[in-house]
Amino acid sequence: METETKWRAIIGKNPTKRELVTWDEGQWICFLRFCELFIVKSDERTKDGSGVSLKVTDAKWREVEGFLDMPDHPFQEFLYRIDKFTYDPTATRMKFFWRLSSMVKFVLGYLRQNPSIVTTKMREIIEPNPRFSWCLSQTKIVGTSVGAVVTPDKEERVTNHTTNMEVASYEKNLADAVLKTTNLLVRLVDSIKPEEIEKMPVKDRLMAVGRMSYIFTVGKSFKVGKGIFKQININMAGREELEKAMLDFNSNE
Repeated sequence: METETKWRAIIGKNPTKRELVTWDEGQWICFLRFCELFIVKSDERTKDGSGVSLKVTDAKWREVEGFLDMPDHPFQEFLYRIDKFTYDPTATRMKFFWRLSSMVKFVLGYLRQNPSIVTTKMREIIEPNPRFSWCLSQTKIVGTSVGAVVTPDKEERVTNHTTNMEVASYEKNLADAVLKTTNLLVRLVDSIKPEEIEKMPVKDRLMAVGRMSYIFTVGKSFKVGKGIFKQININMAGREELEKAMLDFNSNE
């Protein structure tokens, strides 16, 4: 089959991080739209209480294979990556589901690690969908018996605390903004080729070094545990002091 030959290199494989780096907005949206085909809302109980789940029925499994008959349809890539077709006697609906679920988790996990990739159009698809929206959150607010603390979203155990939920909410917004900005900086730096740096005049190189030092100054203002991002605790009593600290920092730049 000509189409199958076209996708031979990716059959049965999730996209790699190297491949995801090259995806543009259109490719991300195409992936999200493909996954939406398997989003089902029902009265069945789900862990998060949303009633929304990723589900593959026999009818849907057969239906999506119709995209293989449409010349150059972009969904074909994801079907061949899953590589579980109804005409294959060794394939099952559940095997299709597990391959799909694995791909969704990996690809959205990459987005979670690289929040600066998310565009407005992508957010419009991701945010309302409980099965997708987890990838937009890098931190969370955890309530404790003595207050609230901002932690990485996967972190469950906390030892320190902030004074109240209002301060924790402010810290979360600040932390998310720094994470996105840092991620964007890393992506920009990685995209610059050595030969492009060599072509820069000395004056421009010196200016670039000075401007890049800003991110290290910002990084020093955050408390991290043992060199690993365990928690964010600005150690301020309230919003006014946090805002004052940020204004004082900016005025010194």
